[in-house]
Amino acid sequence: MILVSVGNTNTRIARTEGGRDFQYLDWPSAWPAAKILGSLTETWTQALKQEDIYVGGVVPDAISAWNAALAGASLPTWDPERFHRLVSHAYKPPESLGFDRRCCLLAARDIHTYPDCVVIDAGTAITIDLLQNGRFVGGRILPGLRMQLHCLANETALLPEPEGVSAFQPQELLGNSTCMAIQAGVYHSALAAIHSAVADYRRVAGNMAILLTGGDMQILAPAVPDAILDKHLLLRGFYLLVTVQSCSSW
Repeated sequence: MILVSVGNTNTRIARTEGGRDFQYLDWPSAWPAAKILGSLTETWTQALKQEDIYVGGVVPDAISAWNAALAGASLPTWDPERFHRLVSHAYKPPESLGFDRRCCLLAARDIHTYPDCVVIDAGTAITIDLLQNGRFVGGRILPGLRMQLHCLANETALLPEPEGVSAFQPQELLGNSTCMAIQAGVYHSALAAIHSAVADYRRVAGNMAILLTGGDMQILAPAVPDAILDKHLLLRGFYLLVTVQSCSSW
């Protein structure tokens, strides 16, 4: 099986047999599907011809482009709204709950088997979601690290944009240059939001596991020492979403 997960920043093409181990490639989501397909090795090209392919994500136009580019391949019909039958929640409107959040919540509960869990996805946006007794009870969304850097550079006349998230120095509490001050502000504001959310959720739901995933997972992980890291959490949930037929017993 091949999963194509289209994010705001990157598109991941992953291959799996049982939904736990993955071979994958990442490409900028700004690249057209045809360009990405033309860049694949022969092994991947043959796999795309021979295996079932499921396309999902958070960029509707790109998803449509991928389905068009893969015309002729095996694209089984599946229902992304199946999540609402698998995980109880009160999100309104239900279809507005993002694909990536659905996948991560489902994998947190049904693969990591945490009925009570904070799920933190540190990607283009940072989402901090709460599972309580196997039910999704809500969450918070804030700009991701890169988005905050871009915003400061784009919305001010003189503030520069640092080279990128990879240049973050998490040990720096205070910056003594403008770039370092921006990095410190963005990094520590994201951590403050995460720590505050976890503390608030624990007051509501008691002690619980913390799962951390997403492209900036490794940058934030040292400051969230209790977190369990799973770089494939979204893919695991994506696999469940297209394969699990019955409602969960939670």
